Amino acid sequence: MKHLAQTLSITLLLLICVVSGAAQNVAPTSSPKSNDKGSVRIYRRYDKAKSETIISTYPIPASGYPLGGLYINVYYTYPGKTPAVPQLLIIRVIAPDSEFEYEDNRELAVKADGGVYQLGKMEYRKVPESGFGGFTGILSLPVSAEVFTRIASAKKVHIKLGSSDYDLEERDLKKWRALVGTMPR
Repeated sequence: MKHLAQTLSITLLLLICVVSGAAQNVAPTSSPKSNDKGSVRIYRRYDKAKSETIISTYPIPASGYPLGGLYINVYYTYPGKTPAVPQLLIIRVIAPDSEFEYEDNRELAVKADGGVYQLGKMEYRKVPESGFGGFTGILSLPVSAEVFTRIASAKKVHIKLGSSDYDLEERDLKKWRALVGTMPR
């Protein structure tokens, strides 16, 4: 029963992300050619209320499987519609059904090709799940564009968030590299 509730809550969370993005003029773009099997979708959305553009990756299962695991995505913003070089990118981790695991223990460290980046303590907030009485933990942390570019260009990336450890797969690193490729120089 808990597995069913968890599956439904994750599905609902992803559906909310997709619907809210569609309602706000999501315009997906691709880094490689769209007929290329290795194409990566980067999402560009203009928020009229804030007068800013948001460029992001689609949330990826960070622990290798979507159900019961963590999701991670990265985004940056710039004012208006004219592309601008970002100073910071935001790493966001979605922790469905996280209980209280990340309320206190949320230090983020990244090992990229032997270099270690102690990125700091992620901000944490709870988002209620409708219909299930539970919540989803949302963690976020700004990272300089320079540091994120170094991490994204690494061949091997290992992430440690609190007590969770995992390696990013090549397909996930491609998304991060594509995001870096959207940044004006």
